[in-house]
Amino acid sequence: MNEIAWCPTKKFAGATRVARFMRHHGIATVQELRAQSASRPNWFYPAIMADLDVPWDKPWTEVFDDSLGMPFTKWFVRGKINIVRACVDRHAKNHGERVALHWEGEDGTRRTMTYRELSDAVTQTATAMRESGVRKGDVIGQIMTSSPEAVVIMFAAMKIGAVPMQIAARTPSDTVTQLLTEANAKMVFVTEDYSHGGKMFCLHQTVRAIEKSLHCEVVVIPHFGGISMQSNKPGKSYEDFLLRAEGKEPAKTLSLDSEDLALILLSSGTTGKPKVIMHTHGGMLVNTAKEIGYAFDYQKGDVFFWVTNLGWMMHPWQVIGVQFFGGTHVLYDGSPTYPTSHRLFEMIERYRVTTFGFSPTGIRSLDKSLDYGAHDLSSLRILGSTGAPLDPETWKWYFEVFGKQCCPIINIMGGTEIMGCLVFSLPIEASVPGTVGGPALGMDVCVVDENGDDLPQGKEGTLVCRNPFPSMTRGFLNDLPRFVQTYFFPWGQNTWNHHDRVRIDERGFWFVCGRDDDLINRGGVKYDPMAIESALRSFFGDIKITDAVAVGVPDEKLGQKIVCFVVVDERSSATSAILENLRRHVGKTYDPSGKPDEIYIVRALPTTLSAKVPRKKYVEAYLGQEVADASSCANGAVFAEISAMTALDISHVSCV
Repeated sequence: MNEIAWCPTKKFAGATRVARFMRHHGIATVQELRAQSASRPNWFYPAIMADLDVPWDKPWTEVFDDSLGMPFTKWFVRGKINIVRACVDRHAKNHGERVALHWEGEDGTRRTMTYRELSDAVTQTATAMRESGVRKGDVIGQIMTSSPEAVVIMFAAMKIGAVPMQIAARTPSDTVTQLLTEANAKMVFVTEDYSHGGKMFCLHQTVRAIEKSLHCEVVVIPHFGGISMQSNKPGKSYEDFLLRAEGKEPAKTLSLDSEDLALILLSSGTTGKPKVIMHTHGGMLVNTAKEIGYAFDYQKGDVFFWVTNLGWMMHPWQVIGVQFFGGTHVLYDGSPTYPTSHRLFEMIERYRVTTFGFSPTGIRSLDKSLDYGAHDLSSLRILGSTGAPLDPETWKWYFEVFGKQCCPIINIMGGTEIMGCLVFSLPIEASVPGTVGGPALGMDVCVVDENGDDLPQGKEGTLVCRNPFPSMTRGFLNDLPRFVQTYFFPWGQNTWNHHDRVRIDERGFWFVCGRDDDLINRGGVKYDPMAIESALRSFFGDIKITDAVAVGVPDEKLGQKIVCFVVVDERSSATSAILENLRRHVGKTYDPSGKPDEIYIVRALPTTLSAKVPRKKYVEAYLGQEVADASSCANGAVFAEISAMTALDISHVSCV
């Protein structure tokens, strides 16, 4: 699958925002743009802020100050700004009747908010916060699903200088209370109940745990028509909370320092204790505007829909990035395959979505046996993907079924800790299946070996960044040493180590291959789990593999053995002989010595909130160890099913 699959027409490329920027600055090629944006930050960031019309309350006097070292760089020094003024206030004033967001619940409930309605709701909520004693710098917890109220509360906190801390609704209550306690949260907003996959979930236990542990006020937002699932409800109702704003002077949007905190997010990645990540008004706003504007080519009238959830950075990234341009975005609260995989196609039709994004895991979860051809997807102009490496097979299916081979796939890879991307595709360049294009604009990234030396094209190594960037986290909350150790080891404070493995092919296309610590060391030879998974999914025998995970499990003889978990099409029936053929197929298509030692069939694959594969948890489950926070993962109950498998010492292919 190395063929060029997407090549923009001259007309398509010429009309893009990034092409206009290049013409204005006399830049002839994408390679030149990437090089100049990375090597000349004092030119690039002022240039894009002028091009994108970033509204500063008070101009900055210095683009960045890295005098204390790259980890502690300050951006847009002495500048004053507020994300709310840029994303809500100015658009409510200039075109208040324009739709800011469409929201749809799993039960089919739909709501739409204009910029004027959003602005009024944000001001009312901010006023009620202020009357409740919330002040600049206070942390406001959000234990919520994706909803209009989640957007309103985020912006309301930012409006008065408070800092929303977003935690997914399905996070276990003990983890929630621990995180909120560490952040010293002043007030917490919790979704009362929600539906996912046709099942209802209630958060009253979480509300009671917060009230008991933090002794702070908890405001409960009824999610389904205000109907409670229980009597004797804990917490204060959102309706009563808003009454505090009645008759009071409306809250004003504060003018904040560029470096003032704007948002706290969580990122556990695929292993380890959650990292509590802090982002600023100036850095986060400029980066999301850059990515939505240039990588996703936001144009007037676009409707943006990324399948995400509160708790994943893609949620605020979409909201802030799209609303910066006064655009319209779509929020969905529920399972993307409920009641069937037609759900997303129906929403694209209904809202005339122009830009659609989905994770590779999500794309693979769609029922490939269904016929989606009757859906009108003609509004789509650009597709997007992130959360995990997008394998070539999934890329091609996405390109053909959603994009009708007419939409570029903007494949992006970065992380919560950078509120954006280190690498991304641009709509004006050709693509091959699976590529992430190349360096994101403004990012001085390269691929290095274990000594930190640049690798030539064709070699796989570690992705690093050698210059500071505006949206880089300002550290982990209450744990600055861990931040430095995580991202500036082992090559020192001038090299951000992103811990992703990347390869640049001979034509200059970049590919993300997985995480550094994902490699399986079997018998002294390192094997790529992503390549094994791709080989499993490419099997065209008597069963159809819809998704797969490969992990390295400790083994006394081999060091690590290769254990795979696969999901098969429900119409498939597997036998030991068929699974042995699957194992041999991996040997033929990947590596004869890299065949799985064991293959297990599971009903679903657990993933993190950001659609990543938590490989360490798979290993823990396999070994029968306790899997911490399993309930915070999608399909987390499968870990218990893996732990219940009894034949852990077998060396042949297993079907469980």
